[in-house]
Amino acid sequence: MNKRSNLLILFLLLTLSATTVEGQEYKVKSLKLDNGDQSAVNSPRKDLIGGNCALVKLIAGDKVVQVEGNVIGDVQRRGAATWVYITDGTRRLDFHFEKHLSLTVNFSDHGIRQAIADKTYALTLEENKALVKVDRSDTLNAKVQYLLGVDYTHGENGVEKDPARSFYWFSKSAAQGYPDGLNGLGNCYQNGRGVQKDMAKAEAIYQEAIAKGSIKPYFNLGYAYYAAQGVERDYKKAAQLFRKGADAGHRSAQYYMGLCYYSDRGVSKDMKQALHYFELAAEQGHADAQFYTGYMYEKGEGTEKDEQKAALYYLRAANQGIKGAMNNLAVCYKNGTGTEKSLENAFYWHEKAAQKGSTQAMVNVALDYQKGEGVQVDEQKGFEWLQKAADKGNIRGYYYLGNCYRKGLGTDIDKSKAYQCYMKGADKDDASSMYQLGECYYYGNGVDKSISTALEWYEKAADKGSRAACTALAQIYLNGWSNIPVDKHKAVKWMKKGDELGSDRCKALLGACYLTGTGIGKNEKKGYELSFMAAMAQEDQAQYNVAYCMLEGIGTEQNPQGAFLWAKMAADQGFKDAEYLMGVLYDYYANPRDPKKALEWYTKAAEHGHEKARLEMGRLGKSLE
Repeated sequence: MNKRSNLLILFLLLTLSATTVEGQEYKVKSLKLDNGDQSAVNSPRKDLIGGNCALVKLIAGDKVVQVEGNVIGDVQRRGAATWVYITDGTRRLDFHFEKHLSLTVNFSDHGIRQAIADKTYALTLEENKALVKVDRSDTLNAKVQYLLGVDYTHGENGVEKDPARSFYWFSKSAAQGYPDGLNGLGNCYQNGRGVQKDMAKAEAIYQEAIAKGSIKPYFNLGYAYYAAQGVERDYKKAAQLFRKGADAGHRSAQYYMGLCYYSDRGVSKDMKQALHYFELAAEQGHADAQFYTGYMYEKGEGTEKDEQKAALYYLRAANQGIKGAMNNLAVCYKNGTGTEKSLENAFYWHEKAAQKGSTQAMVNVALDYQKGEGVQVDEQKGFEWLQKAADKGNIRGYYYLGNCYRKGLGTDIDKSKAYQCYMKGADKDDASSMYQLGECYYYGNGVDKSISTALEWYEKAADKGSRAACTALAQIYLNGWSNIPVDKHKAVKWMKKGDELGSDRCKALLGACYLTGTGIGKNEKKGYELSFMAAMAQEDQAQYNVAYCMLEGIGTEQNPQGAFLWAKMAADQGFKDAEYLMGVLYDYYANPRDPKKALEWYTKAAEHGHEKARLEMGRLGKSLE
């Protein structure tokens, strides 16, 4: 039973009883580090990124029903104490009791900056009597009235949303001068909730609430100017109000102050200040601020990169349901970034985000199922998740669903449906889908074959950054196809584009063009350098070209031994020219010559269609008889 439930019980008692009822509330008697207690070390618990937890031992007579704030695992009752494991760096906890009102405990209020891993803290509570009094005269304690207003605003804790009742209870609370009640009433006038919208009246009530010590109006007014709610948008005024609320400790004001600095709204862009305010809000448990803080540590914005801190903040935000944080945390686990690599944990967070409606996560879960990463391979489940993502309009969902129909992954092969999926992705400017449309028209898969239409889609895809499309265009223009004539200058154009986009295949092709002067001025040194870089990326043609350059001293010094090594790497990939070259090397350059080895390689090359290798097979075969 939570805080609001207790308040509703009090409200019911009001209507049923003529007696005065007292609500029960705790206050902190002491919170201190207990250096003599090694429970956190002797009975440890790990957080989700493998770090050790801190432990809080709570002494209170009432039963704890829930604790919020970076809590790891279940809360345990051990003897007279309730054990709460929390992550390193926790600064605040919210306790909810069976019979008492909820209580927020800020570590800094008790001389402790934050919880430290492996440390045990003793938290003792005591009664704070007679804080809430109600009777049948329809006069509730102002705090209870305010909280009832909150419940009717959001439709929480057993009541339906009711703007009129929300306005009524905030009015009652405000009439008693309760600062948060005034803030709630101002918010009703600001948003027209249960009363006609009146921004001037809202501002006047907010100012009264501020005068009585409430910091919430700073945020509400700031947000009105930030989002143009009832007033003209004014980022400068918004930032001024957010700063006052932020510096007074209001976590949402801190978050939006961070957004102002991050987005150059109302203040000059300042990543250090943005991180400062995001981190303040994050430490108070603001989920979106935790996500932004993690992102800034991951990218090194406003600070040096700190992947471990990034993963920790993503974890905190993910535990509060932020889908983007779940996705990013999954990436951390998948790559071992800032935490120990774990494909199982990566899948767990992908799935959590997908279940909350993240279409990006749906695609990631599908790929996990297809590849068996963190979960058993299940192509049908992968297909089903991609259908969900595509049904919700996810661009990559269309592309990968098209791949399923094209390859028969989790479903029957259906080239027509694959084409339809790629078309939907292409309509949303997805480069990969555009490339696959080019393939559909090139080969006539799911649509009538059309080389000219294939070229159009390849070019659209290449202009959008598809490396595969650049490679396809380069090879079509290099060799010609159907009614498309050879155009070596166009081929080089697309090789260069692909190389700029990071295509190792285009780099290999471009290196070959420089070596031979095909479609571009001959430059053997540059050709060798490009070929060598592509060869390092396992491009078989480039490996062969490097071997040939080393053998003949083209663009580099002669190095028959190096030639042997590179030719072998390309030949092992089945590249027939390299297989032939291996035969030549054993036939003419090995010391001593090895005709048998040479014959083996000539035979492999010949089987792959190399004509010169067939001739050499005949010559060597006769000499070895």
